Amino acid sequence: MHSLAYRRVFGGVTVTFFALVFPAMSALSGGCGISGQDDGYEDKDGVKNVPPPNMTGPGGPGSGGFGEGGGSTGTGQPCLQVSDCDDFDLCTTEACTDNVCVQTDPADDNDACTDDTCDAETGDIFHTVINPDDGDPCTFDLCDPASGVSNPTVVPLLTEDFTDASPGWVTTGTFEIGPAAVSEPCFGGTTDPGTDTSAAGDDVAGTAIGVRIESVGVSSLESPGISLGALQTTESVTLRYQRWLNTDPNTTASVYAFDCNLNQFMAVWNSSDVVTDDPVGVPSGTGWFQVRHDVTTYAQGCKLAGEQFKVRFEMNITAAEFPGVAGWNIDDVQVIRTKVPADTLICTSDICIDNNGTAVADHPLINIDDGLDATTFACSEGNGPSQVD
Repeated sequence: MHSLAYRRVFGGVTVTFFALVFPAMSALSGGCGISGQDDGYEDKDGVKNVPPPNMTGPGGPGSGGFGEGGGSTGTGQPCLQVSDCDDFDLCTTEACTDNVCVQTDPADDNDACTDDTCDAETGDIFHTVINPDDGDPCTFDLCDPASGVSNPTVVPLLTEDFTDASPGWVTTGTFEIGPAAVSEPCFGGTTDPGTDTSAAGDDVAGTAIGVRIESVGVSSLESPGISLGALQTTESVTLRYQRWLNTDPNTTASVYAFDCNLNQFMAVWNSSDVVTDDPVGVPSGTGWFQVRHDVTTYAQGCKLAGEQFKVRFEMNITAAEFPGVAGWNIDDVQVIRTKVPADTLICTSDICIDNNGTAVADHPLINIDDGLDATTFACSEGNGPSQVD
């Protein structure tokens, strides 16, 4: 504080005036705010400090800060209480969590199969079910609440790559589940495969994996029960799997489907000749080969009976001769729902064609080219594909 003096003359008399001058308020410390944190601004009741005017924020030049000072209310902005976060939108809910505004959409029901909307004027929420129909009779129109709409051409009822111990599968005889392994040469020079066909793991189901079989008897691999709850009466069911099979004249390989009405397994395929899938065999095979069987009648019968469906692989050796047989190797087994049935032939493929809005089956012959001019592809229903000289 300091003083100033000045003089004026009134009617010939000189008068001297003195004035006391105080420092500017910004030079004072503390004020009514928090000691050591004064920024020159007080809130409306003169107790709490509030942020200075926001010159660049959402509120524009001169807008206050949050809390009692006001300002923008978007998610992530600071707050002291939930009212600081009010965006005046009936279609959002606000919260002040750890002094940070959080706006959420109450219309979202976390279901990817609904279209969620909110009326901005009333706040009314609507969840409209999405129609997954793509207009293609060869696809399934599905929607999963977690992943949304999909339109696959097949829907698996059972998928098995024989990793993770393959629970529920029952083996008898020489059938087992384990890592693929090459065996010693067997009949026709054939061996078990050294690798499987799965993307994960290297396990297969097979007869005496990595070992040639020189004993008689029946061995089997039976699936766990397969639920058919989603199967529709208009749909077909196909069993498909990867096969590496080698037999001799004394060996028969078979595939069965369970008949719930007769309570027994029924054959859907039997080998009628020597099977040679090994490419180094005589005749040379094509290696791993996908086979498909139509099991619609049996699956639909089990669905009607309210029972689970099963499939079974079997090998019967009636006479043991040196050097033995390599037998079955099986991988990537699936039982699938389809829009059209597979045929009864393993030398054809099964495709669905959209014929003016109707699903129609087509079964063109398969052709596997080994790239060698000296061989010709051939396929027998009794043993499958091969390359012949």
